[in-house]
Amino acid sequence: MDSLDHSSPPTTILCPRRRSHRLSPFVSDLKEFSSSITFSCYVCHRKIKHLTDFFWCHKCTLAYHKKCVEPEIKVPYHPKHPLQLLFRSPKSTLHVGGSHYNKCHCCGENTHEGFYYSCSICDFDLLPGCARSLNILSINYPKRHDHTLTYFPRINSLTCDVCALSDDKCFIYVCYQCDFVVHKTCIYLPTTIRISRHDHRLSFTLIPHPNKNWSCGVCRQRVDKNYGRYSCVKDCDYVVHSKCETRKDLWDGRELEGEPETKYEDIKAFKDIGDGVIEHFSHPNHNMRLDKKESDKVADGKRCQACILPIYEALPLQNSLCSED
Repeated sequence: MDSLDHSSPPTTILCPRRRSHRLSPFVSDLKEFSSSITFSCYVCHRKIKHLTDFFWCHKCTLAYHKKCVEPEIKVPYHPKHPLQLLFRSPKSTLHVGGSHYNKCHCCGENTHEGFYYSCSICDFDLLPGCARSLNILSINYPKRHDHTLTYFPRINSLTCDVCALSDDKCFIYVCYQCDFVVHKTCIYLPTTIRISRHDHRLSFTLIPHPNKNWSCGVCRQRVDKNYGRYSCVKDCDYVVHSKCETRKDLWDGRELEGEPETKYEDIKAFKDIGDGVIEHFSHPNHNMRLDKKESDKVADGKRCQACILPIYEALPLQNSLCSED
């Protein structure tokens, strides 16, 4: 049952992309193409199943579901205020300092160019597909939590128990019985994965460890032992933040839970020449040598050319300096 509160359609239906254009209902001149053309709604990008259930803009040559051209809707995820249908053109995404966009509170994707629903009062935004998904007020996902998680509708900055971050631009789900809080985007994080920074698989855990002080194997920042993290399954004492571990440049997107161990290819970003000398793709003109120090001081103010973090001489990293030999 559709629980969206649709406002009454106006007498004149305007094209949501170009408000100066008028929309027409299904017209006879399209009937001859109905068997050979598949129309998709320009707002939600879903296929139009019934040709009598859409509007057509002759000037834009675009089709819209009738329910998708309503300028204002109310959704259960934001019950206080209605959401307005807005369109962002390529020109409107540009501003001083780069591209300006909003983030969908449900899926975390950027709105970029195209349609989105917005509440300007609360700075709340949803992509059309998320605004019309009515099955996510509660989520049952035992891999993440034993109890059903309930959507928390207030705009908030609660700390997520999985990623240890506060983000008021993301849907929050809670378990009141366990005092468990999680972002929707963190509910489905993988259980077991492998990243390019470590030789062994990493497994997610929420179990606190009172006697450990970790630094993240990716960003080198402190890992809070009271929140979720990924740790080495071989007890290497290697730990990574939940958000760092799932970076697209480190993780191939595969969930390895239940899959047998396999021998992985060497995925190093460099060629090992020998005696601490490597050939790195980011510095093709010269080879690089490993420079080991025994001090806790920063290495002469040097920073890693890849991550821009300071190079501490005592860290077990390849503090590689250019060598012209």
